[in-house]
Amino acid sequence: MARPILVIDDSESILIRIKEFLEKLGQNENYLENNADAGLKKFQELAVDGIHPIVFMDYDIKDSSGISILSRLLELDTDGEIIIMTALEKDSDVISKLINEGAYEILSKPIRLDMLRNVLAILELENDSTSNKEDITELLKTSNRLSEAWLSDKLDISIEELGKYTEKWISDKKIKQIDDIKEVFCPHCNSIKTGHLFHCPQCKKSDFNQIDLIEHYPCGNIEEETAFINDKCPNCKKELNAIGVDYRKIKNHYVCNTCENKFTEIGCDFICLKCNKQFTEEDAIWKSSRGFLKIDQN
Repeated sequence: MARPILVIDDSESILIRIKEFLEKLGQNENYLENNADAGLKKFQELAVDGIHPIVFMDYDIKDSSGISILSRLLELDTDGEIIIMTALEKDSDVISKLINEGAYEILSKPIRLDMLRNVLAILELENDSTSNKEDITELLKTSNRLSEAWLSDKLDISIEELGKYTEKWISDKKIKQIDDIKEVFCPHCNSIKTGHLFHCPQCKKSDFNQIDLIEHYPCGNIEEETAFINDKCPNCKKELNAIGVDYRKIKNHYVCNTCENKFTEIGCDFICLKCNKQFTEEDAIWKSSRGFLKIDQN
């Protein structure tokens, strides 16, 4: 049976969104708490009953600090994996401290379905005491598309040794070889275990929101949709008539809460989940290895 999941975040909208994501993944035993004290209480109740939940915790929760909550959770139970979710920029020292304190992984907000799917699949694989190198079934739950480098790292064997297993999986028609896959490796420790840190391209801060803009054709004004109160242009005061006629909506824009910069392309750096060091795309090492695709068994 799947382990329960405890989500601690002071944003009700984020709690609802993560709950919807988890239910799409077939995870229905979920506990949602909107403050640190309630989250700690629920975690303790589960720990007393011998249940070790997976915890997704907002680092920037209002009523406490992320480091403080993490330490208190681990004092209650060291067997529960704690994933930190954060939308703010954290330098490498803070990330290192979180990992050193016992955080299982750092996820950058906004949280997406594929993020939850990947981390839960990896957790399931790592906690499955019956798994072995000859069985790829659990690995295929992580992704339909796997690289030789990722498999080598996950199974903790050399690419040369991996060859005998991939040939068997191909022979058993569980996977087929495809074009090489190029992936990012850490320039400091050469690990493939890397994550993303998203930020404003101007000030490099990660405190930004997604917005929709409206362009009013008659006066050329472009502003956030929320500025058009009662469907009136804040510049010329004229009413909006029909979309596509006198105005249009521009989606997938972002505004930085720190420098107020508006942008369409989110800046992105990388964080190594092994050595905890942060690096840019320019510093990243890109390597190619054989790619494999899951064969549909239906």
